[in-house]
Amino acid sequence: MRIWRFLGRGLTIAFLGLSLSACAVTQSVQEDLYFPLDRDNWRVANQKNLPGLYRLIEFLRESDSLPDWTEMVAIQTFAVEPKKPLQEDLTVLKEAREKLCPGRTEWSVLHETKTTLTYEARATKSCRYAVAQHEIGKILHGAKSRIIVTYAKRTVPMSEQERAVWYALLRQTKITPRVSSALQLRRMVGTVGTLAPFVILPHAQ
Repeated sequence: MRIWRFLGRGLTIAFLGLSLSACAVTQSVQEDLYFPLDRDNWRVANQKNLPGLYRLIEFLRESDSLPDWTEMVAIQTFAVEPKKPLQEDLTVLKEAREKLCPGRTEWSVLHETKTTLTYEARATKSCRYAVAQHEIGKILHGAKSRIIVTYAKRTVPMSEQERAVWYALLRQTKITPRVSSALQLRRMVGTVGTLAPFVILPHAQ
């Protein structure tokens, strides 16, 4: 049985490309995602990709493994021009979770703009298909893409300090114009000299 690892996996639309650096950066046809993840403390544990459509990447702590993880960061990238309100995307996440584990998750919106929505979800009890977990996530709408970034912890609730740290990171997370050169990428993520070892520039499709 496959355990539901983060709440955002209920949104089943097509993904885009993904690239990584010392800060995680995803790239689509015209857009990038800036996400200031400290890659020294995380490793890629799982990836799924449908070129030009769908991309998922999951990060775990070095001491964690699947399916027995304690903390997870996940990035989903969808190659779909956003046409519906952000609240409708959140509704899809809620409905998917409710279908798996009725009545076990508490939801709240932490911050919302015209193009982003940061939410919090606490699954206080495990069920057959999902473990109890505390998640903070951000839905981002770009001109040509829809992206969801989530941090989840199986300790419910996470501490107020942890919650504040991840909320601050998500507040910094944003979709930016496409990075067209290595020099621009260095400037955007704040690296000096040569590029960090985890930079991958994907195909522009």
